[in-house]
Amino acid sequence: MRRFYLLLVSTFFLFIITSCKKGGSNDPITQPDAIATSITLLSNDKYLVTDVNTPLPDEIIVQVLDQYQEPFKGHQIEFTISEGLLSNTSITTDNEGKANITWTLGIGATQELEIKSFKSDSETHLSGSPIKINASTTLPNIEDYDGNKYSLVRIGKQIWFKENLRTTKYSNGASITLVEDNVTWENLLARDKAYCFYNNCEDSDKRYGALYTYAAATNGKELNLFEKNGIQGACPEGWHIPTRKDWQELQEYLGGQNIAGGVMKDSNSDIWYNSNLTISNSSGFSALPGGYRYKNGNFVSKGFSAEFWSTDKCEECMNCVEANWWIGKSTNGLYYGGGGDGSQGRWGFSIRCVINKID
Repeated sequence: MRRFYLLLVSTFFLFIITSCKKGGSNDPITQPDAIATSITLLSNDKYLVTDVNTPLPDEIIVQVLDQYQEPFKGHQIEFTISEGLLSNTSITTDNEGKANITWTLGIGATQELEIKSFKSDSETHLSGSPIKINASTTLPNIEDYDGNKYSLVRIGKQIWFKENLRTTKYSNGASITLVEDNVTWENLLARDKAYCFYNNCEDSDKRYGALYTYAAATNGKELNLFEKNGIQGACPEGWHIPTRKDWQELQEYLGGQNIAGGVMKDSNSDIWYNSNLTISNSSGFSALPGGYRYKNGNFVSKGFSAEFWSTDKCEECMNCVEANWWIGKSTNGLYYGGGGDGSQGRWGFSIRCVINKID
């Protein structure tokens, strides 16, 4: 009997041991480590339109998932654009596997954003990469401190006022001095900020705008050649008085020195006095022959020439101080000029503002 109990107990323990060993084969299988496998755009692309030099209303958001379709943290995303400005160009995903950036559009009518993300070998794209997004720009409504509104024109990679400036104040509200008397104008110094209207008739034809001295145009500032954009001067925020490079870019885009003026002239032949040239205004610049005010106070050349300020110093003569660009009624050229006696700063010319570039 005793042997029977010993045999029974031995058999019981042997059964338990055998069962435990068999049970080991049913342990859970360890899953492979998570790896980034796909990237998806989460943003709503219907809002990818905004004014030039303005951030898109919505952020660009992407999400990275692993092979289990779970958010993948710490994966690098690269963002590149054709133009404009990004809040970041490289971001790692957060706890939700997301990365987001703000895109400020540049000047071009259409622009592209490319989003890339790679596997651990740094060469193979994740599924869904690259992502390409197209955005388009609209031209903003521009208003000066006086409340004057200006239409705009896109020419090549530039955006210009389509009208001559007619403000009497700077963007901070400071007034520019109105000088109508010829003697007072003649006695102006190079540093004096003054403006007038042709023949002192502001209301006769507002489309010609005002005429400004160089100091008024630049608000007394000197051009810093290391700055990306020129001097804001009398222009609204985000705009500047064109530099020589700005005018040259425009001139080259429109066919060169001897052609550009013809495609810039307002196509109303009645305002260009007795001109027998073909005028197309195909550029949309709509240059008007507003004439200028000479240093002695006399008004000259309305109907004959359009004269615009440039912020660069004249380089063609020893004594030149300021420079301008002009279009004449008997030529289709756009030309660079300067005052040979150093007094041109006291002349009154028109102003066309050009938009700042942010990239």
